[in-house]
Amino acid sequence: LVLTMGSDAVGAGRKIVVEIKNEKNKRYEAAVEELIIAKRNRKADIGVFVFSKQTAPDGMSNLIRNGKDIFVIWDNESNENDGYLEAALSLAKALISQDQSHENNNYDAANTLETAVQSLEQAVDNLDKISDSNRTIENQVTKINTFVGKAKKQVSLQTSALNGLIVSFKNM
Repeated sequence: LVLTMGSDAVGAGRKIVVEIKNEKNKRYEAAVEELIIAKRNRKADIGVFVFSKQTAPDGMSNLIRNGKDIFVIWDNESNENDGYLEAALSLAKALISQDQSHENNNYDAANTLETAVQSLEQAVDNLDKISDSNRTIENQVTKINTFVGKAKKQVSLQTSALNGLIVSFKNM
């Protein structure tokens, strides 16, 4: 897929190549190489590589920028990762705008865009950290609930045993 910046956009005519893959065992390094080739073949300035959530490399962040290449994890069966995909595409447009600003010697605009790009990357990083913490908390809650269920069962068993002893003492 190739997106071309419209005539009303900064960087009109420049291209963003988007590679969407759902291949099992696709390594990040292989995606980097594939994006280099795709950009060259399609004469694109920026590349976006979309990994399927189901097949993305283990431990990969939801959004990574490597120079003019952006790697994102997206789930086409859920809207859970739509924000990351939208951020990746906005980031690609911002990088084109930033390049155009440099070429036009508009360094203030380029610096403003760089600050915005860095802020977006930091926000994504923070969101990833919060999501990781949330998963950890959910796992701990599941373990606690399992422990609580076992403890309740034990209390019930011990209460029955105690009641049995009380009845047996009463009958003595």
